[in-house]
Amino acid sequence: MRRRDFIALVGSTATAGSISAYAQRQLDRVKRVWVLMNLAERDPLSIPRVGAIESGLAQLGWTQGHNLRIDYRWAGGDGRLIRRYATELAPERPDVIIANGTQLLRPCS
Repeated sequence: MRRRDFIALVGSTATAGSISAYAQRQLDRVKRVWVLMNLAERDPLSIPRVGAIESGLAQLGWTQGHNLRIDYRWAGGDGRLIRRYATELAPERPDVIIANGTQLLRPCS
């Protein structure tokens, strides 16, 4: 084996090892998801929506209590609650925010 080939092999092995170690650390870290729903928690439409969110995340390998923490906020159509939850959300810095409902997606005035 030539010296250059050997150096390239060692360099690529080290790089691949560090990339896989970084990826493993990312998978080990618990991801935080905030779900801001415009519905009330006991609204009949809430159950299938929560199920769809959790099922979709599970299909991607993310499970509540294992590598995922989901925090739900239920506004029940109350604009004041929506604003309050949005201001609570900012300093928390979740990995993902899921907002449901057109009232939640409009800019606050």
